[in-house]
Amino acid sequence: CDLNLPDEEDGYQHEYLTDDEWEVTESTLSKRDGDYYLHLGFRKPKPEKQVEIQDGDEDRTVLGVDLGIVNIATTSTAYFASGRKLRHRHREFERIRGTLQQTGTQSAHRTIQQMSGRESRYLRDQLHQVANQILEEARTHDCEYIAFENLKHIRERAPPVKEFHQWAHRQLVDLVEYKAEAHGISIEFVSPKNTSRRCPDCGHTSEGNRVRQAEFECEACGATQNADYVGAKNVGWRFVRRGLQSSRRTGDSQLALKSGTVTPNRGFVPSD
Repeated sequence: CDLNLPDEEDGYQHEYLTDDEWEVTESTLSKRDGDYYLHLGFRKPKPEKQVEIQDGDEDRTVLGVDLGIVNIATTSTAYFASGRKLRHRHREFERIRGTLQQTGTQSAHRTIQQMSGRESRYLRDQLHQVANQILEEARTHDCEYIAFENLKHIRERAPPVKEFHQWAHRQLVDLVEYKAEAHGISIEFVSPKNTSRRCPDCGHTSEGNRVRQAEFECEACGATQNADYVGAKNVGWRFVRRGLQSSRRTGDSQLALKSGTVTPNRGFVPSD
């Protein structure tokens, strides 16, 4: 039978259908709103774990990722995933859901359940696309690691959006984790403390560096950048620095940027 897929040829479904490394595995047939849907499962062999490298071996490249509200994810290579559509769709669902709940009829209750399913599928599809792009950034810049903020200590959000965004961030990280495993990329977590207040250029840390939600200006050196981009670089840099402090240090880790890499010992190295 024909598969009904999104028109976009670069949709994440095609990654599994056209790649010989993936094979179809257990699939399920479900009924929803009078229609039947076939959910195809795919798998491929896990990549062999690399043998632990010794001091002086190859450098390891890290991609830093900042999780936010305006931009649901930002990478140290300057990829920005806007959260505007997600927030708008979520607010619309909440508004309609509230109206139906006031009605209180059985029909309204069934409609709420159907809406919740559509919302969940829409959000998951959007997060799939963001996760794929994060993986593409890592692969394009030859990253062996992707560093995220530790979700257990993620910074406080505004109360109306805190629960939704924490859910979205957790879903996104889960998606990146299982996708990264297929490519042999490791996921690491660092403390988010002061990642939005530290200047990645001079290291000065101050609450005053965060001029506005989206704007960062260092009080010490005057450097100005997008605040989410600053957070992404600081998240990745924290993992790079943690490797230097480890007693099992291997190689010389470096942070991936859009225009090159930066290492503690060699500084900024432009890309070829």
